[in-house]
Order: sequence, then C-alpha cells, then structure tokens
Amino acid sequence: MIENIKNQIEVHLHTNDNCNLKCIHCYNKSGEKDVCSIPDVDQLLELIQYFCTKYDAEIHLEGGEIFLRTELLHQMNCLPIEMLQCITITTNGTICIDEPEIIDMLRKVHALRISVEGHTNAQQCFVRGITLESVINHALYYRKNGISVWMRLTMTCQNWEHLLDQTLPYYIELGFYNFQIYEFQTVGRGEQNQDLLMVSDDAFMTFLEKLKIWRGHYEKTNLQLRFMFSSARQKLIYLYKEQLEQNNLKIEDIPEENGVSIHADGSVYLCAWDNEENNCILNVYQEGIKHMAGQLAQMNLKHHCNHCSTVRITC
Repeated sequence: MIENIKNQIEVHLHTNDNCNLKCIHCYNKSGEKDVCSIPDVDQLLELIQYFCTKYDAEIHLEGGEIFLRTELLHQMNCLPIEMLQCITITTNGTICIDEPEIIDMLRKVHALRISVEGHTNAQQCFVRGITLESVINHALYYRKNGISVWMRLTMTCQNWEHLLDQTLPYYIELGFYNFQIYEFQTVGRGEQNQDLLMVSDDAFMTFLEKLKIWRGHYEKTNLQLRFMFSSARQKLIYLYKEQLEQNNLKIEDIPEENGVSIHADGSVYLCAWDNEENNCILNVYQEGIKHMAGQLAQMNLKHHCNHCSTVRITC
C-alpha cells in the first residue's frame, strides 16, 4: 500500500489584531486600529482543522495578543491532541491565565513562545513600554505547570552586545533552556523605527566573533537554541561556519517551504512578513475555506523574500 504523504506547510494564523502593548518593532502594527479585527472562534478552529487535515501543518497562532482571547483558548480544548501538537502560540507574556482548562490545553501544544527584548527593564521598556518582572514571573508560572515554554527574542542594536554574555545566561540561570532568536526586520512599525533597532554589519560581525567562542561555556546544559537570520546575513555567517561548528553549533540553510499567513481580517498572504494590500491572495472569511483551498491548490506556496529566514544557527 502506498502511504499518502501530506505536503508540509507553515501557517501563520492571526487570532486578532488588538493588543495591550504597542511595540515599536511590531510587524503588523497591532493595537493601532480604531476598530480591531477579531475573527470568530469557529472560523479559527475551522482553519486549524482544515490545515491539519489537508497538510502536514505547523500552525503559529499569533496576533495581536492571543491571551486577550480566552474564549478561543477554552474552545481549543475541542481540538484533538494531534492537532494541538502542531500549534505554537506566541504571547507577550503580560497575561497570566490560571484556568485549569486552558492550562491543560497549553500543556498539549507544541510550544508557548514568550517574547522578551533582553534581560533588563530598560531593554524591555524601550521596545515594549513595560518592565520585565511580571513577564518573567508568568513564564516561570507556565513552565512550572508543565508547559513547553520558549523564550523568543528579537535581536536589535539595543540588545545584541550582551545577548550572549548576559541575556542568555540570565534566562539559563532561571531554568529556561529553549530560545528562538530572530533579527529585527524593517516591517510594520519596524520600518518607522529602523534607526533605533537595526543591527549594523560591523556589529553583526562582532556578534559572530562572540558566538564562535560562546557555546563552549554551556555544553553541559540542555540548550535548544535557534538563531534565525535572513539572506542579508547568509554570506557573513558562512565565513564563520567552520569556527562556529567547532564549538558545537550547527549552520543550516532553510529551504523554501510552503507557507501562508492569514491576518485577523481574513486576508491571505504567502509571506508572514507581508502587509501589502496588493499582495493579498483572497479573503478567507469573506470567500470561504473551500474557495481558499481551490486557490491554494493552484499556487506555488513556496516563498522567500528579504525578510524571510534563510539560514539558522542551532545547538
């Protein structure tokens, strides 16, 4: 019997575009609109079920701030565990939920990513306008409750210098070992604030110089560390490839993969970074999942742009 192998796809599904923060690097400018888009819970669940059934799907639930939507988190308990295990939830960590039903659901998802900007109040406040203490306390609470917590950082000119010698050791000391780190991109509000956040080429080279000797200090810890960089950094990274690999770091090209991004208003794009109205494929909430399925079936869903991650450094 020939096994029916599903195509892989990465889906970025926005649960809302309202937020309790107004971060200066937010790629979709969450929290700016007078009237926010908040799709029905049933619509979101139907999309999750569709992609998990039709594809070998990796689902990213993001926003806005998803923890503002406790009704969605409750209803996600209706999803079978094999679908929940495909889901990564990204939150700003400002909201602590202690409802047993939601905690139980969060234990089943692939990962709960909590976004921070560094290890100091100054770093957190500069980008997110809040202090760090409550976010860390909430992350500790979720981890204590058996949830797979990942710390997500955006590397900027405000935090790169001490990312390796202070920020990561700070979180490791607290018992966090899972990290995803992306470099700042000039998208959304980030485009308006690039002078405040962009990492220069010289600074990035200095960062790689530090990275090539840093890993040796943490060989005994159970680290899962993923640095994700765009094509703009690929050449520089490969200049350091041999030295980085000597310190147990792995350098990998990221192949083009099938992907879609569905915004809170239902507009569908190929790229998770894309906000340009002219690039919208269709509106799934207006035209329906069946129409979307037909459109996607006729398209090449593989995509890379200047903002997409094309190379990763892992350990």
